[in-house]
Amino acid sequence: MAGAAHIAEVMNAVRQRILTLRDMFEPITLAVEIANPAQKHPRAADADAHLVTLFLYRIEPDHTAFLASPKNGMAVRLKVMITAYGGQMDGVLESIGTLEMRILSHIMRLFIEAPDIGPIRVPETLPIGPMAGFVTNGVAVQAQQLSLDMEEVNHIWTTQGDTPFRTSLVYSFNYALVTPLTPSDEGPPVLMTNSSATPDYDPNPAPPLVNMGALAFRVTTLGQPKLLPTTTVLVGGGNIDLALLLVTESPETFDLVIEQLDTATGIWGATAGTPAQIVSFAYEALNPAAVPAGTPVSIPNPAAAAVFKLSVRHPVDPDDYEIGPVTLVVEAAP
Repeated sequence: MAGAAHIAEVMNAVRQRILTLRDMFEPITLAVEIANPAQKHPRAADADAHLVTLFLYRIEPDHTAFLASPKNGMAVRLKVMITAYGGQMDGVLESIGTLEMRILSHIMRLFIEAPDIGPIRVPETLPIGPMAGFVTNGVAVQAQQLSLDMEEVNHIWTTQGDTPFRTSLVYSFNYALVTPLTPSDEGPPVLMTNSSATPDYDPNPAPPLVNMGALAFRVTTLGQPKLLPTTTVLVGGGNIDLALLLVTESPETFDLVIEQLDTATGIWGATAGTPAQIVSFAYEALNPAAVPAGTPVSIPNPAAAAVFKLSVRHPVDPDDYEIGPVTLVVEAAP
């Protein structure tokens, strides 16, 4: 059963992303496991498979996020240490040490080229609030490499007993839209009260550093509109016309960027489409029973088997907003 914070699904998506490197190390198998280094020490000297461990050593709530309401949960950061172990390669002169550095280098390249992970399918979550369809159907995650000082590095490795230090990477995998387990009108039971307690109160709280938002396709299925982070469209010629819904704390105007994936190089490039801008809806104004029509978007004459990424950027304060993109897959009509 999926947890409320979707941590298992996110960690498995990170594991699957790193596994895409396995063809680069054939004929030796590349295994990726969610484990701490102590669980893999000592490793057999004749181990014939390369191994990458993902050690989730810290889970942090991101208190700087907007939309951190009882209806929409909070943002979460997963701090993960990535360690490589080289396997024996008969007839290869490369040392185990340089092989491990090569594995780590490819992982760095992987997340530099594609830091966005998702949308991640999340089953068995409780649908709550006007964004419930979006939350249940996908979570967008972003990989951010961290630079730790030696004190932080030593602290992590001292938790691993007699396991020797190994050169590793450390990443923060950041995501939001954590599904709450309790609807906003059903608070947890009160077990005890203390009338003498004085809550901490800051009359001048610091403003949030990051404004969270959600971008979704508005798709009508069996007469009911749904908000989805990814969708597939069948084309037989002509334009693709769809609707986008952008939700933020308050209405804002954003630049809309449409990119197409070059499947040969794996690089996203700007492509044509209208409109150039999109206006967001205020989260609190959304009504679950009447999802807004959204903003019409048109992509001219796409080829079959094309993949598009649609994202938004605030024209004045782009660094003040964290909004994940949506993905459109185009397939040929039968």
